Amino acid sequence: MTAPTEPRPSPRVSVCIVNHNYAEYLADAIDSALAQDYADLEVVVVDDGSTDDSVAVARRYGHRVRLVTKPNGGQGSAMNAAFTAATGDVVLFLDADDMLTDGIVAAVASAFRDPSLAKVQFALEAVDSDGTPLGVRIPGPHAIPVNGDLRHHVLRTRNYPWPPNSGNAFSADALAVVLPVPEDAYRIDADCYLAETVPLCGRIATLDRVGALYRWHGANNFIGRDGLREWLYRKMRLTAIGHAEVRRIAGTLGLPLDGCPTDPARVPDIAHLGVRLASVRLDAARHPIRGDTPRALALRGIRACLTHPYVPMVGRLERATWFAAIGFLPGPLARPIVETYIPDGPNRGRANPRLGRRSRARRREPDPALARGAQRDRDRHDLGVTGRI
Repeated sequence: MTAPTEPRPSPRVSVCIVNHNYAEYLADAIDSALAQDYADLEVVVVDDGSTDDSVAVARRYGHRVRLVTKPNGGQGSAMNAAFTAATGDVVLFLDADDMLTDGIVAAVASAFRDPSLAKVQFALEAVDSDGTPLGVRIPGPHAIPVNGDLRHHVLRTRNYPWPPNSGNAFSADALAVVLPVPEDAYRIDADCYLAETVPLCGRIATLDRVGALYRWHGANNFIGRDGLREWLYRKMRLTAIGHAEVRRIAGTLGLPLDGCPTDPARVPDIAHLGVRLASVRLDAARHPIRGDTPRALALRGIRACLTHPYVPMVGRLERATWFAAIGFLPGPLARPIVETYIPDGPNRGRANPRLGRRSRARRREPDPALARGAQRDRDRHDLGVTGRI
């Protein structure tokens, strides 16, 4: 893909809201898109087989929203349908339980006048189910902004700091190269696929502003301890699929693959190494990658942490400490730590059951315990086995 050199005119922007059974929040998402102070904007709502009142909510907006309904196929399927319906030069996929902040579409459109950009990303502010701020910004204040050409980095190292789905806007030209998302593999975590593949198509820019409100509530996708092993196995499968897709797309673009291992297990991916180490510690007999041992994975993880160019020093040391503890402590001591905390794992502040109680009580003051959990989660969104570094 050869990047154009002439500045783009003001682009048409498509805000594509992907929804499944979020009727309670969908109107907030649509309203936040329609309220943007940017003229050349369309709002597309893709309903992925909802069984609640979501379609009725979207239909209330009439011609102001382009509604696409489809059978349930998961996030990747819905994003593919959204891109097919969109007519914009720039596409922003907004989760139906999130909201855009004022002026973000104009800011994104201004950035995309640079024709070399494939992606623009921006920070999210975490809010509870009522929209009350939790005092948490994702990525956090110590995150290193990502700007420039990441092709070499993605091919060799894979992960970099990027926000969840609603914090990213993409060039339609880049999406035309990497889509469709493999639907069977990415029923969830489709933003992970885009984060890995889109940098192959052009440069990335990070805006120094909050562009969306990221809602944490009891219905978010999270798991408890009982599902942790299966979560780890699925993440390892997704890493292998994502790495194969990166190599395939790089080949179609004519990018050199020297330094990009054929085997994803050889990539110094901090998040993937952490998932593998946690899996070995929890259940070595079922661990799917042969030859993995706790000490070898810990040493590789420590080395990858200390040399990662986009992780701040405090994050490098924290992650390296986790690898050392899980890799070298006796199994009975390491396992409870893994069950409680994996740097890029699912044990997140948003899963705090107090979210639901707080929402029902309509308490407007910040919840210190929830904010502390969210503060921990903020840094885990910084590295991308889940789609976020």
